[in-house]
Amino acid sequence: MAVNAAGHLMFAGLDTVSLAERYGTPLYLTDEGKIRENLHVFKNAIANYFPCGSAVYYAGKAFCCRAMYKILKDEEVGADVVSAGNLPRRNVRFFYGALYFSQQ
Repeated sequence: MAVNAAGHLMFAGLDTVSLAERYGTPLYLTDEGKIRENLHVFKNAIANYFPCGSAVYYAGKAFCCRAMYKILKDEEVGADVVSAGNLPRRNVRFFYGALYFSQQ
């Protein structure tokens, strides 16, 4: 993150004041590039330091929305879900082998 010449906070290359004016507040932002970068770091660590067959699973209850599940699908990362509320909804095809149902 940085501050631009107008003194506005920048997030993922975007002016947050302009975003707030366009979409209103409160405004919750996520950086898709950073999410994908972190998923690659986790996948590489698992591949290099854990037994064969180990995998990365995202905790679905942390932030579950269609866009996040699409990123997971694109990056071939599974999701740990605890209820139907954590399942991806319409417009996201998710292969069920990549879903892990955990119980509390």
